[in-house]
Amino acid sequence: MSEVKKLKIREEVPEKYKWNVEKMYLDEKAWESDFIKAKEIAPKLLDYKGKLKDPNMLLGYLESYVKVSNLVEDLYVYAHLRSDENTANTKYQVLLDRIRAYLTEVNSITSFFVPEILTLSEEDINKAIDELEPLRLYEKYLKDILEQKPHILSEEGEKLLASAENSLSAPGNIFNMLTNADMTFPVIQDENNYSIELTEGNYSVFIRSKNRKVRQEAFNGLFG
Repeated sequence: MSEVKKLKIREEVPEKYKWNVEKMYLDEKAWESDFIKAKEIAPKLLDYKGKLKDPNMLLGYLESYVKVSNLVEDLYVYAHLRSDENTANTKYQVLLDRIRAYLTEVNSITSFFVPEILTLSEEDINKAIDELEPLRLYEKYLKDILEQKPHILSEEGEKLLASAENSLSAPGNIFNMLTNADMTFPVIQDENNYSIELTEGNYSVFIRSKNRKVRQEAFNGLFG
């Protein structure tokens, strides 16, 4: 019987084929530092609520929001990549769960912004940009929001939707954890009669095989 070909674990893969997440954060301590920073900055966005008609307040909000968004994006990408390295490693799953939960909180904090912008007219936006040139950087973003007016909820509705985001994504996250970490799949024979351990990752290769038997084994192995 031929040796079963198994998917290599991360430690067995040459360094040149791995993503270098250390370029984002050298370690979890650096990640925690940015996480704390994001939690300090984000709540301050509420200081701009009800004041966005003032060009200086509008610019202040947008600049602060960009800082928060960049921080949260880096935190999320790092945690997601680390978790994907080994979904059985709960250490990085905890990081990912924390930043996902905080993303929901940030969305709730900023839920006032779009409804408040929609109380302004395009003339108001143009006037603000004429008064404060740095706002021109955000002109398209602001006018795109105005065009979406028929599809935007009230502030209360947007906040409710934001708070439900984490719960709505939970089934997909649980499925990924089960298939990537907790579930094992059978060994099947490929077109060359090699024994290969089926995974969710290589399933797409086998299901497109010209050999009907290979396709059937792959399908039954994953869904049977």
